Amino acid sequence: MNQQVKVVKGKHKGKKGKVFFYHPEGDGGRITLLLDNGSYIFVDKDEIDFKFEWAEVILMMEGEERAYVQEMARAYRDDETYS
Repeated sequence: MNQQVKVVKGKHKGKKGKVFFYHPEGDGGRITLLLDNGSYIFVDKDEIDFKFEWAEVILMMEGEERAYVQEMARAYRDDETYS
């Protein structure tokens, strides 16, 4: 949700928007995109260029473990190499 994506196929090819809603259907799904101008379009899941950039996650774990996971997440977000 709220991730910026680009439509790469179909009648809306070239448009960009934020994922507003996802409705799974079988192996695919329909996605509602909110465009910058405030309008909505509906596309199939396979019509967008979807890349995970970063997702915020609420972590409910003990302090030490949470700190470790948050550090790993920062390294991933910043494209650092870690092991």
